[in-house]
Amino acid sequence: MKAAQAVQLIQKVLQGSHPLDEQILSSLNYLERQLESLKKKSALFEKIGFSEQMEHLLEQAAAAAAH
Repeated sequence: MKAAQAVQLIQKVLQGSHPLDEQILSSLNYLERQLESLKKKSALFEKIGFSEQMEHLLEQAAAAAAH
């Protein structure tokens, strides 16, 4: 999966036009891994994070995965 594709899918969820499903969970995980990888590679990325909407979506995804 490419980052652009993952972002497009997540945008659809945030806009309410796509449900939170396995494809979205995969996209969220992919983007989380990519961000963590960037943070490990360079201090320039240490303070970069997700938006509040994205953080909320990550919490929803974690809750859905727990059930």
